[in-house]
Amino acid sequence: MPGPPTNWSHHADLLRDLGHGPPWRASPDILDDLEQEQLASMRVHETLLRRVMHLRTPEIRKLQDADYMREHGYSVLASPLSEDLPFSGQGSLRGHVAWVYSEPRQEKRLWPAMQSIGINLEDFHVVEVKPDSCSSFEAELFLTSAPVFRWDTDVHSPTEAIQLRGCTYWPWAGRLESEGGA
Repeated sequence: MPGPPTNWSHHADLLRDLGHGPPWRASPDILDDLEQEQLASMRVHETLLRRVMHLRTPEIRKLQDADYMREHGYSVLASPLSEDLPFSGQGSLRGHVAWVYSEPRQEKRLWPAMQSIGINLEDFHVVEVKPDSCSSFEAELFLTSAPVFRWDTDVHSPTEAIQLRGCTYWPWAGRLESEGGA
């Protein structure tokens, strides 16, 4: 006796690919709605705070300590800059762009923790991140209570702009402009 079918392609009307689905499906988007509801029920955080920073290798090494991250409740996405770009160099002078995430309730604990490793949060603009308008890394953070450190492996466009300390920086193109112009 044959087992259950493993290839459902001949039942395309039952799959989401066509967008119509079986007749009992009230809306073509009902599966998407259910998926969103399930994700919302799994969410650990309602809001995150994001700061974009330019840091050197020693600060990144301190920032990525797993025990320190867990103790002070933050996560990091970091991207090393090429050694020949502005705001970078060789060895300990190598620059990194880091996105540091925390919950609003962690702010009082986070400030002295960051200062103790040489990072003054006062220097960095804070952006509130909501689950309905975030990157895939940020979406992952909304679903976990554990701290996450990840090296950014995305391929970035040379026209992608990052705001850092009153400047617009295109790190992958090696261009920096002050807010007042070039």
